[in-house]
Amino acid sequence: MVARNTSPLKHGARNTVSGLISNGATWYETIDIQLNGITDPDTLTWEMTFQKDYGGSSDLTLTTEDSTITVTDDGDGTATMVINAPPASLSALSGDYFCNLKSTDPSDDRVIHWAFGSVTFHESPPA
Repeated sequence: MVARNTSPLKHGARNTVSGLISNGATWYETIDIQLNGITDPDTLTWEMTFQKDYGGSSDLTLTTEDSTITVTDDGDGTATMVINAPPASLSALSGDYFCNLKSTDPSDDRVIHWAFGSVTFHESPPA
């Protein structure tokens, strides 16, 4: 789902997000992240937000604080991020949403914008 920013979509994030997510099933996905000099990614607060209207409030937030995202350091310059969102958190979402992935270092409030793009939630499997 996350790929290096090569799309014509103009943004300042390190990567571009795109994809299709079923809103009637658990979203469980593992993503490898190139850290590019970032150390101890598991000590950062990670947050992935989805907004129907860009600049508006978040329609869905996944975060390490509620364990819908976990991040572990692989020790080789990469980290593994696991998304584990239950169907109940996805069921109200349908159509296209703007997605942002960021991390915040609690020691100095440094924010890194990892990814931006568009994700489509699809009513699947049917209820």
